[in-house]
Amino acid sequence: MPVTLGIANIGDIHFRDQSALALYNELRTYCLDILDSNREQLHLVNILGDLCHNKLHFGGVGAYYAATFINDLLDILQGKPLRIIVGTRTHDYHQPLLFRHLQDRNVRVYDRPVVEVMENLAPDQPRGFYALYIPEEYPVDWREYYSQWLAEPEETYYDTIFMHGMMDYCSHSSQIAESEDSIPSSVVWPVKFLQERAVFTMAGHVHTPHIEGNTAYTGSFSRWCHGEEEDKGWRWLEYTLHDDGSSSYEIEHVKNKADPLYITVLSSE
Repeated sequence: MPVTLGIANIGDIHFRDQSALALYNELRTYCLDILDSNREQLHLVNILGDLCHNKLHFGGVGAYYAATFINDLLDILQGKPLRIIVGTRTHDYHQPLLFRHLQDRNVRVYDRPVVEVMENLAPDQPRGFYALYIPEEYPVDWREYYSQWLAEPEETYYDTIFMHGMMDYCSHSSQIAESEDSIPSSVVWPVKFLQERAVFTMAGHVHTPHIEGNTAYTGSFSRWCHGEEEDKGWRWLEYTLHDDGSSSYEIEHVKNKADPLYITVLSSE
């Protein structure tokens, strides 16, 4: 009997002291409450990088509401897995690693690539769910560095790659969106390379919710600057494991309807 896994993917939340309460309230209404009302269908939550916008003070409001958000997620998950990957160096600054102390509540925080075979996400799961988590890193030779996780397609084939990084079809976006930091040594992933190595790839980093074949960006959850008029929110992934070993998926963009409005007016107009 096929089993469908419900996976919430939230990227680029960008907690900072400025407007932290407003951002938390958006998350409360358009993420946490939705997940809470769909607990039975929820099996896994991924935070795909850039949970933080900058270095946060331990006693500041940005850190407080980031920690509150994580705690609220754990209350909803009730032992189901929460996975957090480290995002851009100039945003996260490895601060999400502070949540590693929650390991006994099924929280994992990754700052290096990790393969997980998740066997018991749902009752009667016909096989393991193979996931590769890729945080943002800055190797000199990315093909050599990632070769142990991403060899030739016939050697490594995942159900899903969850990552934070730039795919080549969006490599122009950081030149347009003022909120997207780009580090010169960061990897620009050839989308075909990823498409050949996973049934589906879900990524954070780009703030527009793009889709290209079997790859997608979550987009950023909210808006805090000009140049990002596109919808904000997060991605719901339904991944079905079939009895014959095959799989299928459907994705939905869940809109944040409370995102602040920044209107860009060109001087020529």
